Amino acid sequence: MNGEYAIEEIRHDLYEVEKADGSIYKVRLGAGLPVCTCPDWQRHGHGHVCKHVLMVSIWAPPLAYVGFRSPKGARVYVVRRGQPELLRLSIPAYA
Repeated sequence: MNGEYAIEEIRHDLYEVEKADGSIYKVRLGAGLPVCTCPDWQRHGHGHVCKHVLMVSIWAPPLAYVGFRSPKGARVYVVRRGQPELLRLSIPAYA
């Protein structure tokens, strides 16, 4: 990104943001609020949007959740870059 920062996807919900000075921060966008390893985010905590979280949010590919019911039960898929992946849900059964 403009030579000052480089973003790399480590896995589908984990990214590395590298500054030109060589410092690297990890950003997780998975379920829930985003998390960053930078000092700014560590100081302010959940609910804070540091510049690394903002950059990754803009850079990361769109994400969609698609769900439906079938005779075998409910299924939810996470779709990234057009590739569906079954979301493993842990839902307690009602007695």
